[in-house]
Amino acid sequence: MEISSTGSTSGFKAVTEIDSDGSKSYPVGTYYVRYAGDENYNASEAVTVTIGAGRKLDVKFVNGTETIETVSVDYNASVSAPSTVPVKDGFIFDGWAEDELGATAFDFTNTKITADTTIYAKWIEKQADEPEPEQIVTTGPVIYYSPTPTPEAEKAAPTPDPDRVKNEDGTYSKTTVEKSSDGTVKTREVVTDENGKVLKTITTTESTDKEGTKKLNTITVTADGSRSEVTVKTYTSGKEIEVISQKNADGSEFYAKETKEADGSSVMNSIRSSATGVVTVNFASTTAEGKSTELTYEGVLPGSAADANSTDNNTEGSGNASDKTDSDKTENEYSNTKPNGKLTLTLTKGSTDEKNVTISSVLKINGKKYKVTNIASKAFAGNTTIEEITIGKYITSIEKGAFKNAKNLKDITFKSGKIKEIGKNAFKGIDKNAVITIFAGKKAYANLIELIKGAGIPKAAEFVEVK
Repeated sequence: MEISSTGSTSGFKAVTEIDSDGSKSYPVGTYYVRYAGDENYNASEAVTVTIGAGRKLDVKFVNGTETIETVSVDYNASVSAPSTVPVKDGFIFDGWAEDELGATAFDFTNTKITADTTIYAKWIEKQADEPEPEQIVTTGPVIYYSPTPTPEAEKAAPTPDPDRVKNEDGTYSKTTVEKSSDGTVKTREVVTDENGKVLKTITTTESTDKEGTKKLNTITVTADGSRSEVTVKTYTSGKEIEVISQKNADGSEFYAKETKEADGSSVMNSIRSSATGVVTVNFASTTAEGKSTELTYEGVLPGSAADANSTDNNTEGSGNASDKTDSDKTENEYSNTKPNGKLTLTLTKGSTDEKNVTISSVLKINGKKYKVTNIASKAFAGNTTIEEITIGKYITSIEKGAFKNAKNLKDITFKSGKIKEIGKNAFKGIDKNAVITIFAGKKAYANLIELIKGAGIPKAAEFVEVK
């Protein structure tokens, strides 16, 4: 069956694309239905289906492992703070939060409940000999007025949980397990120091859908604000997909996705940005026979510390990169990585197992597109496997020794004549009868030939112009 919100013969979606709670593209409501692919069906209000109507969701208010209150609310409705104020020895209640660490306050006004939800009590360490604060009752979250805090050294230490278990590294853990009627199991581990201070929380959710696909999701939040999430999906066919997303307190980030097939082949791509703004993109694949390929790219985020550093080290000048010294590496690597204030990438490590390699013009990862503009020094140096290479149309710089002594490289294709500089000995030691194919206009073709000849290309190499 298919459904539509309009009743017209267009805009129908397969029922399998819609969650029973209406949490995807269709909210709670009434829709027209028809048999899949029946373009002549004249949908009418007499044949309708209602999604999610009347569904109730559970909202739990918890204090550590204790459930203060559980309320039932309508799908997509808001929830109010409970009237019961939780109590914890040595602490002052500071409202309700979305997470166990209390990093994000729960927004009772604007948050709509679309799934079973847990809301956590927030706490502030109580000062020694401090009287109980005055409570101001409001219609929203509970608000307190507290006296001026005393110095940190005078604050009372947290009260350790007597049910916690000591770990080998000297930390302590308290674990709770929740099981839902659909078979979903959620495990929460709170890790503290010996005094009861929370160091991190680890939340693991395991579920299996009606097709038999298993999903394992693990979210780790540390006291310094770092957050990582790992999701693994295992299909009945044997295929497995793992996605990792990590944001650290220092501003660095990491994202990776790996797909493993039942035959043993795999593909992985990742993107990492450092705290200073250096971005590294990696692509790796392995065939069922065990043959692997890996390409690594680097770039600099515009406006970052690394960007400022590379700008400070750039020197004015023009001409072939073979005239530059080792101190110009930063310029060669990043001089074309930020046109119009946008991040682009440098290929820094080439494949060592592929005979035919293509340097992409544009890479798409984590939903974003990046142009590849440079080939780094020695990216393919000494590579005896590569025989053919296609260089993407946005490449403007090839650094010194990029393909040096790649002795079996015999077919090079340039997708454009935009190359502005080629470093010394970039093509020295490749196959003496190499064929160079260039897609460019007459002037750009002539300029590129001069740059290639100045970069150590064998004298017997043949040049082919494609307009």
